[in-house]
Amino acid sequence: MHKSLKYTLMSLLVGSFFLLTGCGKPKFHTITGNTMGTTYHVTAQFADKKISAEDLQAQIDARLESINLSMSTYKPDSEISQFNQMKVGEKLTVSDDFVKVYSVAKTIYDETDGAFDPTVSPLVDLWGFGGGSETGVDRKPPSDADIKKALTNVGFDKVVLKDNELSKTAAVTLDFSAVAKGYGVDQVAKLLHDQDINNFLVEVGGEIVTDGISPRAGPWRVAVTTPKSLSNAISRIELKDAALATSGNYRNYFDYEGVRYSHTINPKTGYPVEHRLSSVTVIQPTAAEADAYATALLVMGVEKGFNFAKEKELPVYMIYNDGTAFDLKYTDMMKDYFPKI
Repeated sequence: MHKSLKYTLMSLLVGSFFLLTGCGKPKFHTITGNTMGTTYHVTAQFADKKISAEDLQAQIDARLESINLSMSTYKPDSEISQFNQMKVGEKLTVSDDFVKVYSVAKTIYDETDGAFDPTVSPLVDLWGFGGGSETGVDRKPPSDADIKKALTNVGFDKVVLKDNELSKTAAVTLDFSAVAKGYGVDQVAKLLHDQDINNFLVEVGGEIVTDGISPRAGPWRVAVTTPKSLSNAISRIELKDAALATSGNYRNYFDYEGVRYSHTINPKTGYPVEHRLSSVTVIQPTAAEADAYATALLVMGVEKGFNFAKEKELPVYMIYNDGTAFDLKYTDMMKDYFPKI
């Protein structure tokens, strides 16, 4: 899977992965592996006699690989790579996984008025933030003419899906890295439910889904990494039967003639965002939705993004730089996930 341009700001506080929950009760296992250009971690409670950790990992690996084979821009024969190589007027029959990811992306593209746009990669590449780019290295911004030209091949409304057939009305390319990874987390959670496993945490590259209780016999706790100067920061969030994703804006950039250019590109203007929003954490029923919303809000910025989150009643936690220091704000919905003790 294409390595996400987002910087994940979350770490997991789940205690001992092999902690017994009590006499006679199934223990928690940990399963780890590699997928989508990153790592995954699953902590789940299940009985060894019903399914072994090895068999469960084999199922998880197979499910994640099937998603990767559909949506990895690094695999030349993946569905998304085939689409990206297509010409206008050609059609491609895509899998149900692809349709579901497309549907989430299209919904949030429409809701956010294009702030979330999986066709933005021509602009990302033009600005030098594509795969393998080096952070902080001086390089010259592209010309206005080049940006204007790239914008003609950006816009998710130029991608058409009908009856599992995908086509394009312009030379657009797709990159689902800001939603497919979350979808992979959701699908692993579904796989666990299908095995009647109901106490678990699934994490892929920082996108998280939880269900039931943790080894502590309470909600799953996720630590929020914040600047040391932010003394009033909430240090952890409690999740139960919810998904979480974070997008960050200050780890990938370059400087040119005293100006810092962020890797977060506004798909409407073609230029890096200029606001001071550093990171956005979003909680949703699915990781795919949380992933896409976090990306969209990072493009919108503090004021517009926060107002959008309030209007949509999204649990959102923002960290931003007010010009002199870091500060934070969060919606009322997010308060439900702060620790009670």
